[in-house]
Amino acid sequence: MRRRFAAVLGRAVLCGAMLAVLVSPAQAAQPAQAPAQGPECASLENCYGYPEMQAFYDQIIVWVDEFSRASYASMPSPDYVYVAAGTRTTTGCGSVADSLVYAFCGLDDTVYVGQDQLFEFYTTQGDAAAAVGIAHEWGHHVQWVAGIRPVDRLTLITLENQADCIAGAWVGFVNQQGRLETDDVDDINAILEVIASAEGTARDHGTLAERTASMQRGFDTGLTGCNAYFPAQPVLA
Repeated sequence: MRRRFAAVLGRAVLCGAMLAVLVSPAQAAQPAQAPAQGPECASLENCYGYPEMQAFYDQIIVWVDEFSRASYASMPSPDYVYVAAGTRTTTGCGSVADSLVYAFCGLDDTVYVGQDQLFEFYTTQGDAAAAVGIAHEWGHHVQWVAGIRPVDRLTLITLENQADCIAGAWVGFVNQQGRLETDDVDDINAILEVIASAEGTARDHGTLAERTASMQRGFDTGLTGCNAYFPAQPVLA
């Protein structure tokens, strides 16, 4: 993903699964406020080092907020908390988030992202992989505002598939802004397959095929296409 210019991509075919939802609350993490200052690079790929993961996180938050403002007249942003290595924080959902967290807690309307997990995704699967996971967690915020609440495992799986759809809509927006690079699609494919392989028989996320279709739906149709998962509670009217 580039800051200023990007390769023309055309219609990307996205494959995969996505990150978990969470509900997770103990020492020094703080909500992201003014974006942390990061290095100046033409592309976000291979630009940030481990100490600069908060700057990367803050950059993606800026892009997610741009999508939110373009899509909604008055939806408030969630709080964003960066959990640095060696710190822990108690969430409004009653659990403890550490540097491996990638989660959304509805009770405090906060996205929690940990330095170590962010760095692992960034360096192993790529910048777009780490970024689309943040967009997925923001998707849970959109669902929370829309009043969507899972009541059993099946509706939880549908909730996760819809969050993938919302993340796919964000990827489509990034592409329209000229920020998506050709290798970003490979990054997203890689993270989706990694996440999908971690699901067992008692899964609470969609299958790889379901999540592939969800991401593609969002990319192709935007947020309105994501209403299909819970038609009575649209995420975008």
